[in-house]
Amino acid sequence: MPSFTRNINLISRCGNVYRADGLADSGLSAAHYFYILAICNHPDISQDQLARLLYLNKSSVTRAITVLEGDGFVERVPHAEDKRVTLLRPTEKALALVPRVREVARGWNQFLLSDLADEEREIFLSTLEKVSAKAQSYIDERGGTE
Repeated sequence: MPSFTRNINLISRCGNVYRADGLADSGLSAAHYFYILAICNHPDISQDQLARLLYLNKSSVTRAITVLEGDGFVERVPHAEDKRVTLLRPTEKALALVPRVREVARGWNQFLLSDLADEEREIFLSTLEKVSAKAQSYIDERGGTE
């Protein structure tokens, strides 16, 4: 039986190349595009909340946010009531880039699915949603990625 996780990883790595090409002159790394989308969709999200939302460990999020902050895409803001919590706020630079990031992501999805008939696409996406939900349930049941 072919390894579907190998295929998913291959698709992910190829997607990174596609996004790198599509975002080449933006200053945004292909590996960081989903952080920008999450932070722009959830302004003032805490780093812990972002880690849970993206199913990543906190140290990976911290490293990525440090890069994004240094590149002017994100600013860290202390929580007004709980000084132990840092909130992540998109900058104007990040907000201005969101339409392009979404366009590149949409382009990759369209490229991948372009050879599938409508019925095949529906079945594939429905099945992928089920498999993704199963993967997420493992992390949720174990209490997170840490």
